[in-house]
Amino acid sequence: MKIINNTISKMHSLLERRKMLKKASAASSLDILINKTSPWASNWNEILLYLRGPGMRDPSLSVEDVIGLIDEIKKLRDNNFPYTTSTDKIREKIHG
Repeated sequence: MKIINNTISKMHSLLERRKMLKKASAASSLDILINKTSPWASNWNEILLYLRGPGMRDPSLSVEDVIGLIDEIKKLRDNNFPYTTSTDKIREKIHG
């Protein structure tokens, strides 16, 4: 039983680490996205258009990152969160 508990504990630790790494990746992807779109975008729909088009081919963003960003940006838009280029404000809204 002790071996099973140790294994479960190690798996839980690995899953938590993966979650943290995924958040870090999403954070840097958000920075990349906002830096690329802030000169011309003026609303969430324009950001979504970029992500669904050129963003999918952007070598600085992985496909997984783009898919995650699309989900997050859609939530911001659908919840009427005012458009901003402040990644701190966006992160605060997304992650609470």
